Amino acid sequence: MSFEGFTRFLCDPVNFAFVPETIEPDEEDLRYPLSHYYINSSHNTYLTGHQLKGPSSSEMYRQVLLTGCRCVELDCWDGDDGLPLIYHGHTLVSKIGFRQVVEIIKKSAFITSDLPVILSIENHCSLQQQAKMAQMFKTVLGDLLVTNFLFEADFSDSPRLPCPLQMKNKILIKNKKMIVDVPTPLPMIDRGAIQRGETNLTLHRKQSKNSYESSTVDEVEDDDLDEFLDDEENEEDDQEEVPVRGEKDDSPKASKRAEKSARNIKQQDSLCSDHSVEQAKPSTSKSASKTNEGKTEDEVLYAQLAQNAIRNQQPRKNNTGVQIAPELSDIVIYMQATKFKGFPPVEGIQSPRLIVEDPPTSTTSLSFSTRSRTPSTLLSTPAPPRRQRSSTQLSQELQSEYLSSARPNATATCYQVTSLNENAAKKLMKRHPAKCISYTRDHLIRTYPSAKHYDSSNFNPINCWAHGMQMVALNFQTPDVIMAVNQAMFEQSGNCGYQLKPRCLWDESHLLYNKFLPLSKDIAGHSALLLNLTIISGQHVYPNTHYASLYVEIEVIGIHNDCVREKSKVVQRNSVNPIWNHTTQLRIACVDLAFLRIAVCDSGQNGRVVAHRVVPVKCIRPGFRHLPLRTSTNLPIDNAMIFLRTRFEQEEHIYLHDDDSNSYCNLEHTLAYRTDLTPNLSPTPILKKQIFVLRITGAFADETAITVHSESGSTVKTVMQQALLNAGKNADQVEEYVLIEESLPAPSGEDPIEQRVLPLNEPIMDAVACWNGSMRRFVLRKKGSDPSSRAWITSIIKSGTGGSSTSVSPSPLIKDGHVKSASSNQLHGRSLDTDAEHLEVTEGLNPRARSMGDTFLVCVHNVSEDQPYAILRAGINSTAADIIRQVFVKARRPNVDDAEYVLVEETCDDTKINQGQSMLQALSLARKRSNDLTPKYPNNRTTSRVLGPNENVWKAQSRWKSMGRFVLENRKDTVHATLEKGRRVESTTSSSSSTTTTRKISLSSVRSIGLPRKFSKFGKSLTMDAGPK
Repeated sequence: MSFEGFTRFLCDPVNFAFVPETIEPDEEDLRYPLSHYYINSSHNTYLTGHQLKGPSSSEMYRQVLLTGCRCVELDCWDGDDGLPLIYHGHTLVSKIGFRQVVEIIKKSAFITSDLPVILSIENHCSLQQQAKMAQMFKTVLGDLLVTNFLFEADFSDSPRLPCPLQMKNKILIKNKKMIVDVPTPLPMIDRGAIQRGETNLTLHRKQSKNSYESSTVDEVEDDDLDEFLDDEENEEDDQEEVPVRGEKDDSPKASKRAEKSARNIKQQDSLCSDHSVEQAKPSTSKSASKTNEGKTEDEVLYAQLAQNAIRNQQPRKNNTGVQIAPELSDIVIYMQATKFKGFPPVEGIQSPRLIVEDPPTSTTSLSFSTRSRTPSTLLSTPAPPRRQRSSTQLSQELQSEYLSSARPNATATCYQVTSLNENAAKKLMKRHPAKCISYTRDHLIRTYPSAKHYDSSNFNPINCWAHGMQMVALNFQTPDVIMAVNQAMFEQSGNCGYQLKPRCLWDESHLLYNKFLPLSKDIAGHSALLLNLTIISGQHVYPNTHYASLYVEIEVIGIHNDCVREKSKVVQRNSVNPIWNHTTQLRIACVDLAFLRIAVCDSGQNGRVVAHRVVPVKCIRPGFRHLPLRTSTNLPIDNAMIFLRTRFEQEEHIYLHDDDSNSYCNLEHTLAYRTDLTPNLSPTPILKKQIFVLRITGAFADETAITVHSESGSTVKTVMQQALLNAGKNADQVEEYVLIEESLPAPSGEDPIEQRVLPLNEPIMDAVACWNGSMRRFVLRKKGSDPSSRAWITSIIKSGTGGSSTSVSPSPLIKDGHVKSASSNQLHGRSLDTDAEHLEVTEGLNPRARSMGDTFLVCVHNVSEDQPYAILRAGINSTAADIIRQVFVKARRPNVDDAEYVLVEETCDDTKINQGQSMLQALSLARKRSNDLTPKYPNNRTTSRVLGPNENVWKAQSRWKSMGRFVLENRKDTVHATLEKGRRVESTTSSSSSTTTTRKISLSSVRSIGLPRKFSKFGKSLTMDAGPK
């Protein structure tokens, strides 16, 4: 390929880093209940700008629906001509006709997406105009409007919301719905009247036993939520959110003034009578001038409008509930607006269809809920005089006939939708994060901006999404960074308006199910995705300007722990093709809710953004790519691109103790480029980055263990520094301490405790590489000034060089019954069933390995020239082929054919080890990065054996009676040549057996005496002449 052809290949739109235009919705992802999705939602859709003043337009509904929005809002008020209007009540915005809006919705609803559209009604109309609203909905929308329960699940005792795929090309009404209950005691009712649905029922505007109180205005303010939170203890304020660049950031005083004024103005929601708005006039009194001093023009206007709204408010009537026209109630099916009154009990999440109670009295109370199609005053039919029956018999008969009629469970709580403003949602998420996530698995919650966003700015929706809230309504008329994030969220599903929530929020099989808490610091302990990003250069990034001095701002917008922002260097006077070559690594714990924003800023204009792009992290394609840029209002810019390189890595926690498996789970983050594959094209593998979880004792008097994260190249000094930092001993110097590797005795108590002081510059994992299932631990000890302490440390150091050790008396830290191996004595994770039982009774296993967990630590040597070993935590059922495959993933050699390699077991006969040599000293070879097991002890007999591809590695390691290791070898260079060489060696040794001593040696010894490293065959040892050369 020529250079020009390669350039065209890179600039081809098919190869861009993110191509949302080619994404199609996956039908398999659209088969879950509506509560499992984020729904693209609009707030005050009719507004074109400010919340308090300016024009309203029905055209906004067309534009918003064409962007893929699936939930639009209609604020309905009584019109003077008897027809309802849509406008923002008690403000200075203009009014538009209700019918005009409905007609535009019908024409534009399913052009961009055929998935269901939700009309969120904020109802302030009288009963007469509500009836006209319902008539217009039916007349204009026709068959598009859902007016009945449609699916079999709606008639069951445990109904659920339908899925988006079932509701294609359908429009749903979200509004308050009347609840119908049967009064008690039950009078005599005619059987025919029951069959016709005509019973002596009374409409109650109150909550049934297992549902929530409905409200005409379903929005919940701070005061409403405080009613639920009154019993909660006072907690600290929300942790400070990382502000998104471009998001409104008011000063505390301004926010407080706006909130106070906004709370008054929002009282408009309870007004249903006088909707006229008096013209706001500026106050001329001195007191008013003082009050308005220091306020912005919008704040003054907000306060004046609030006073007008209070003056216009009429006293509420003492009704038992708010009024709703039955015609409008009848077309509210799956989206029943309710006021939030708290979380239901676990067993009450789904309300039963029929509740029969038998009190000790002579009458029986039967209470059920059903959707009524009769007028608000239902007919009452007297009982026939022909036969007298007891109320109990009548109740049973009524129950039987009711069940046979198969009425839908219309009042199931899964159909109830709660609306919370931004501040109320924050309080709920802060105090009850787990309950909030659990509640939103089956129920819909809608959130909308608080009153401080009177300028139509938006709030960051990530936190609401992270807690499962489905409909985060935003001001679409303001094209800010938040709207770019919202657009990126739904672009990854083909802009269909529905995005499946992260599986940890609803999938019981997910590792983080019921464990994911977005605001918790513990989420940082989970394995994260590492995005290695290099911003290489830009092309035509500043339209119509060629000599600007530009820099790049890189930002991750996500949950609190993932948010980060950094800047590149400034390239002077070049906006045509600036070259930055800025490299960074971004750690992302929650990939599904992480968005990468790349902004090009002009340093000569105080960092003004001249172009930017927001993309979902999970949809970024790796490699060298171009990313098209957009304007600050999120519109495309011709030929403006960023040339970048991306590479993904996956953190993998290798915990040395089984108890840590409950705190650290290895997640496989799903990336779009690995699931949406072109035929015959394999995905680029995700490289693994191992994070070793170490426990260090000795920092506290009670021997509490400190958890330290270490990488392969971390030195002992680095680990000690992190341990002191985690222990809160920042002022202490590392030189005042020593880190001791201490062996723990076997449960039999036969082996003495051995200790070794680790040199500061030694890689900590060199010590771990020699554990091989034995019982060890790290102890942090402070150097004492007394002679006995100095003598104790000196005796450990002088017993050998660098990696030496000595046998000492049992440490006072080791107590009877407290000694554990590197793995706990109980199985963790999934049950092994018969496999675990079989492993327990296998003969010949080391006693301390019989009760290990379902994973074990294994070290494989001779991985590559630059990587002498690899430490893995593998399952106890892993075969040699499985281990080899994991080793190459760890070594970042995914393209190697693992079938060409074998795993070699090298063990040493411990009976030949001198009594003065300790096991720690014998196994110090890995610490010195040696590939040879025997040169250090030339008089010891070692045995090499090739493991079969299906041989269990854990069993092989557990049978070791002394030191040993696994070595990775190439099958081609080792196995086949070994057969011929082995025969020649055997013939030579047999002819000179009278003068030569033979012994079994390892392959590394073969290298040391100048012979090729070869094998006989699988499962057999190779005997060679290893006498002196």
